[in-house]
Amino acid sequence: MKSYFLTHFHSDHYCGLRAGFDIGTIYCTPITAALVIEMLYVAPKFVVAIPLNETVTIEGVEVTPLEADHCPGAAIWHFEPPGMETAILHTGKPHSHHSATCLISIYR
Repeated sequence: MKSYFLTHFHSDHYCGLRAGFDIGTIYCTPITAALVIEMLYVAPKFVVAIPLNETVTIEGVEVTPLEADHCPGAAIWHFEPPGMETAILHTGKPHSHHSATCLISIYR
């Protein structure tokens, strides 16, 4: 199973995401989820909305979307993998490298 974390609904972040998406689960905020479903026609069964500041466990990792103050529904993702002393914070702006991915994925 693949888990994808979409920070916000801007085309440079959902590149390649289309109606036929069926290769995993997209986690995002409720606003972003509604846009992905309504504008890109991704099947709702592949989109999971997580409210801001709500921590959930996904594939053994504690995940929390935090307010990004970028656009409606934008989130910074806070990951706390088990056994790590430091957390991972993903802002959704990995522009330091041309080949940066549009969606962050956790693989099991």
